[in-house]
Amino acid sequence: MQSTAIELRPHQKEAVTAAVKTLRTHPRASVIAACGTGKTLIAARTTARLTPRGRVLVLVPTLDLLSQTVRSWHTAGHKGPAVAVCSARQAMEHPSAGNLPMTTKPAELSELAPPTGPVTVYATYASLPTVIAAHRDHHLQPWDLVVVDEAHRTAGRLGKAWAGIHHDDQVPATRRLYLTATPRIWDPDTDHSDTPVASMDDETLFGPVAWRLTLSDAIDLGLLADYQILVPVIQNTDLRDWLATSPGAGADGLRLAGHQVAVLRAIHDHQLRRVLTFHHRVQDARAFATTLPDTAAALPTHLQPEGLWSQWISGTHPPRTRRRILLDFATHTHPEQPAVLSNARVLGEGIDVPAIDAVVFADPKNSPVDTVQAVGRALRQTPGAGKSHPRRPRLPHPRRRPRRPPRRRRLHPPVAHRPSPARPRRTPHRPPRRPPHPPPHPRIRRPRRLAPLRTPHPAGRSSPRPHPARPQP
Repeated sequence: MQSTAIELRPHQKEAVTAAVKTLRTHPRASVIAACGTGKTLIAARTTARLTPRGRVLVLVPTLDLLSQTVRSWHTAGHKGPAVAVCSARQAMEHPSAGNLPMTTKPAELSELAPPTGPVTVYATYASLPTVIAAHRDHHLQPWDLVVVDEAHRTAGRLGKAWAGIHHDDQVPATRRLYLTATPRIWDPDTDHSDTPVASMDDETLFGPVAWRLTLSDAIDLGLLADYQILVPVIQNTDLRDWLATSPGAGADGLRLAGHQVAVLRAIHDHQLRRVLTFHHRVQDARAFATTLPDTAAALPTHLQPEGLWSQWISGTHPPRTRRRILLDFATHTHPEQPAVLSNARVLGEGIDVPAIDAVVFADPKNSPVDTVQAVGRALRQTPGAGKSHPRRPRLPHPRRRPRRPPRRRRLHPPVAHRPSPARPRRTPHRPPRRPPHPPPHPRIRRPRRLAPLRTPHPAGRSSPRPHPARPQP
């Protein structure tokens, strides 16, 4: 298996050296690095240093990421016999993965991965049972190295299928390398379940952390774009009235139009060129993209972007269609013609979508891991290129008048108890860039007297009734 001399950046050289050093003395090791700092390249070069002609298993969450990983490893100089393993459903949806032989059968995998000689097997998490069955029933030989990408996916209950990658009796291997940007740590004091869990601070499962690069460090080093968290709020009364009376208004229509107006205003105010929106449901992503041009056309002339490109993408699209849409989005570079891509559960983890100026959370994200992974899409820019803008649009109730007009650029997220993803919660892998300032406690005033209670009136009005008398002591 060949590996050409590819020029690594200084932090990647440091990571490879640390990973190789740790795996020479430990059977397992973890590399924790911020999204977009080159974990795939780090894994490929670590493999080339440790076992240049060995048997290697590379595990990734999705088939799209598998294809991307195959291309990245090939670009890094990792060549030789290779096999792709996926589930039967994935094989039907994605007929090829980088022109590699693809299998869904344990017996065929054992034949394609001979016991001697170099071979690299790229597999999805969903196909892990196929790998386990090949070891158990068809004498598939142990691996010299197992590379587990997006390793936080394997944390959690040890009884789940994906946890089998940790156990030598299911996937025998000499060494294991785990890579992630968002390690999942379980707190035994708060987890009251009796089910054993795999926590990424457990060195018996994930090994010691060989190298770590936090998001704040990556930004300070100029590897990633800095970011601002913006919460645009629609305050213009006339605009709210227009939204309330526009075709398709109502609760869902008003919310959709409000988010679209917030995004279009942000594009205008901050000269955004490419924007990625996140939605929970496919129908929401489709509605956002297909109606965005109509909403833009109804705005004041100075807010209307010229040549607006709007498209949506989801796992329901065939792989070829997804690749075409992503290519169109990535090559849409005209500064006066912004592009907005709405996605539903397809671009949140691992997939490289370069040169995004902003991400928009159209729906709440309550998971810190999912939030950091999504924000990472916007930070994968040319180092030092500028600032990205994670956004959470907010639309006040049309009948309520805001207490005060917002500043031009609000950087404060919604209050903590509301399900807003604007500010990721503190986790061990994401230290805050500055010490957080706790919000001031609200002053609670005791009312001078009790207001009279109201009871429904038969005619639809309400009439006061006295409070029940307090018992005499």
